[in-house]
Amino acid sequence: MSVWAWIVLACVAAYALKILGYLVLTAWLACPAVVRISGMLTIGLLAALVAMNAVSYDGGFVLTPVSERSSLPPRR
Repeated sequence: MSVWAWIVLACVAAYALKILGYLVLTAWLACPAVVRISGMLTIGLLAALVAMNAVSYDGGFVLTPVSERSSLPPRR
């Protein structure tokens, strides 16, 4: 398949998932476990994003000792 076909397929899948979210019963979403899990999932994903941005450098990972961090070239 071409790139555009994959893009259209991804758009249709995302839209279908969004519509499916509106069809979920309210009783399922009112469950305390679902509320707790959805809150923790949001925090976990945000923490993972921050961690990835903290250790990535120029398309790769950089884990160096603190004493060597000043020798890194400046970011573009």
